[in-house]
Amino acid sequence: MAIARAQRLSRPDVSYGPFRFFEAVPWLLLAETFRIVGANVSLLLGWLALIPECIFVLMAFNAVARRAFPLFERPAPLQRISLGEELRLSLRIFWRVAVVLYVAAFLAGCLGLSSDAPYFMWGLAGVAFNQLSFVGRAWAAVIAALILLLMLDIDRTGKPALSSALRGLAEHGIRFGATVAALAVFYIGWGVIQILLFNAIWSTPALGAADPRTKGLIFIVVTFVFAFVRLWATLLILTSGLKQSGIRDQTGTVVSSASP
Repeated sequence: MAIARAQRLSRPDVSYGPFRFFEAVPWLLLAETFRIVGANVSLLLGWLALIPECIFVLMAFNAVARRAFPLFERPAPLQRISLGEELRLSLRIFWRVAVVLYVAAFLAGCLGLSSDAPYFMWGLAGVAFNQLSFVGRAWAAVIAALILLLMLDIDRTGKPALSSALRGLAEHGIRFGATVAALAVFYIGWGVIQILLFNAIWSTPALGAADPRTKGLIFIVVTFVFAFVRLWATLLILTSGLKQSGIRDQTGTVVSSASP
């Protein structure tokens, strides 16, 4: 087992040229598939469909992170692990984030924000897909930051821990907090643009009168494009606000450097 692991870690990284920036595409398509399924079934099945949707969003998040970090000359997290290990880690992140989502939705209901409570539950999916609530969009930015810190925590310690990730939020300081706020503003603006585009599409006589299959295809394509751009913007914005200290390099040692 140790030999096999050493062989896997010493395997050279494979470059896919410009296509390496599109590694998240299959995962986003799977997430969008379950999103559509969840919207067209019963409420219970819809909530169950949210689980694989969120897991595939996490896989897409990981894929983009591996490509976004090197653009800032930072070692990519979770760089040399197998697909099975990545799925297991995504599951572990999901259940921890799910606890945060549930507690936030419960508190929102207790504070009289019952209309926004479901959007708190959809915070993880909101990292890739638009929400109708402004509060939900801003909350998704917080969840995106938490996911990234959990990923870095796995890279540093081998397992995700909410307490450690929350401490990491404080360690990265005011700059990272301002970055999360900037991401929330982007989510809100990007969501408005997406809604305005759909309104413009459906108000066009040729497209508004199209058959349901064509309308469905247009909806899927536009939603996917916006989700793909949203995910890349998420990682680029958040990575720009991180300190370099505490990030592992690709050989497993810790890079310790001053904040840029």
